[in-house]
Amino acid sequence: MGGNQEVFVMNADDSNRVNLTNTAMNAEYSPALSPDGTRIAFTFSAPGGKQQVFVMNADGSSPVNLTNNDDETFGPHWSPDARRITSSSNRAGDFDAWVMNADGSNPVNLTGGVTNNAGALLTSRPPAPA
Repeated sequence: MGGNQEVFVMNADDSNRVNLTNTAMNAEYSPALSPDGTRIAFTFSAPGGKQQVFVMNADGSSPVNLTNNDDETFGPHWSPDARRITSSSNRAGDFDAWVMNADGSNPVNLTGGVTNNAGALLTSRPPAPA
């Protein structure tokens, strides 16, 4: 990812745009609003750096790096209860689907052993009616 990509919020009619990340040289993309609307998970990439998953408050305050490692982690998605976040990462070698707690703790590889699952998007869903 290159360029200066940012995370914005705005009204449905495209008015009142607010840049929540507002960084000069970094790229922030793939925002995902938590189901309760209070937090935003997003991918952060500094020039020459690795992609990492961050979470911030919905007003852009208090950004926190959840993955803070030397691997590539991107494409966050919230679980319906906002307790977990899924993403793609190469922290085990190949790109796999991972899930972690919303604070970044307890990362678990969901697709280990199946090569290059970078596009896997996982969410918890209720079971189908019988």
